[in-house]
Amino acid sequence: VVKLPATIDVTSFGVDPGETCGDLPEAATKAFDIYTRTATGDWVLAWHQTSLLAGGTLTTLDPKTGTHNVRFVRLVLRRNVSASNPLVDFSELSVRGRT
Repeated sequence: VVKLPATIDVTSFGVDPGETCGDLPEAATKAFDIYTRTATGDWVLAWHQTSLLAGGTLTTLDPKTGTHNVRFVRLVLRRNVSASNPLVDFSELSVRGRT
């Protein structure tokens, strides 16, 4: 969970679900969820990903819900590329928005 330095309206997320720290490509995240929350509200599913995105690059995702007055963001890693690999890597998450 990340507490943002200020309450914002989220315009997009930047994600790099690729492997990191010298792990094999099978550790890259294939399925993940991004939730947002206001300072006092409930968690809202802002993005649900079930297919593999390119690793090693920042991909822009435009959420359709949970975008107003956001103070917290939570990334939940659901599954990596290979069930035989116990690692689940995620290189970068950025939150873009305006106050």
